[in-house]
Amino acid sequence: NNWVKNASSIDPVEYAECVGNCMVNMLSGSNCSAHVDHGERDVEEIAGKVDMLGFVGLTEEWNMSVCLFHAKFGGPVLASEFYDVRPGVEKRLADDPVA
Repeated sequence: NNWVKNASSIDPVEYAECVGNCMVNMLSGSNCSAHVDHGERDVEEIAGKVDMLGFVGLTEEWNMSVCLFHAKFGGPVLASEFYDVRPGVEKRLADDPVA
């Protein structure tokens, strides 16, 4: 699996097929990349589990999600919560003064 080590070599279709049902799989107790045929009833049951989650944030809106989490649950907002601990390849290249 060369694409695991080199994100630029991931075929978009292959990646989409791999993670296409990831959240549904995980909420059903399966591995993210499991090939499970979730029937309509199963999907409705899984969708109902979302309501039981205390909070669902969006990685695309990380800063806003951190603030909304604290608005809902309280506690101090820490600067460390806004630090990008998993920057993508493009972000790392953009932040690299040598590149």
